[in-house]
Parts: sequence; structure tokens; C-alpha cells
Amino acid sequence: MGFRNSPSVHHNIKVEELMNKESQRVKEWLDKKRRECPNCGRLIKYDSEFCKKCAGSNRSEKIKEKTLGEYKLKYYKTGKHSSWITSEIRAFARQWNKNLINSPCVICGYSLHTELHHIKPISEFDDLSTIGEINDESNLMVLCPNHHWEMDNNLIDYKK
Repeated sequence: MGFRNSPSVHHNIKVEELMNKESQRVKEWLDKKRRECPNCGRLIKYDSEFCKKCAGSNRSEKIKEKTLGEYKLKYYKTGKHSSWITSEIRAFARQWNKNLINSPCVICGYSLHTELHHIKPISEFDDLSTIGEINDESNLMVLCPNHHWEMDNNLIDYKK
């Protein structure tokens, strides 16, 4: 009796065939369950609300509607330092206003590295202000690092 004819090898081949058939059946079932993204029409998994691209933009819109107070509460509950709040809000400003980042400094015209400056500081907004309001383009100014530091430290006063 050779190795190929042993019962355990034959049994392993049968199990592998059954597993392949089952995984193919599950894959076909999942493919039938795919549906269109309600925003853009792309095919998505049956249990997804939106495609990845639309889910990101929907998440962004929901964040814009949250208030500063809701963010403070979220961070106090997780035990993170309060600087995390302003850090995350500034990150959203960069993410939502990418078109401004490549602009030159409004004071000197330097363009190799620029930063977004909140005209009205985040700390001056009340808890009912929305994240979208804080990071609105009208509250942002493009500055080079030097002018940004000077504005933050009240060494210059520049009106947009």
C-alpha cells in the first residue's frame, strides 16, 4: 500500500474539496448580497452603509456638525489631555482645507512651507460652536511658520 493510496491522504483531499466548495458557495452568496452605494452607485458589501470614498466624506460632514462641547466631553471621558482637542481640530482644518495649504503666506508670499492659522483662536469659541464653524475657511489664514508664530504671540496684527 503506497502513500498515495493511504486513507488519511484521500480523506484530506475530500475535506479540502468540501472546504473549497463551501467557500465558493459563501462567496457567491455574498456577491448576490452586494448593493449600490446610495451616494455614488458603486457596488458595496451587503453590510456597508456607503462605499469607502463616500463613508469618508459622510464622516467628515458629521464631524463638522459636532460642537466643541461634544469634543471636550469625548476627550474628558477618555482621559486625554485637553491639548488633544485643539490638536485634532487643527488636523481637521488641514484635512478640510487642503486647497489653502499650497497657497503662499498672505503677509510675505513665502510658499515653500505654510501653515493654517485660526484668526479667532480655538480657545475663544464657546462650547456650542461647531467644528465646521471653527475650521471654516473664513476663520483661517495661510501663513509661513515665522508669521504664524508672530501672530500667535501677538507681535503683529494683520487683518485678512
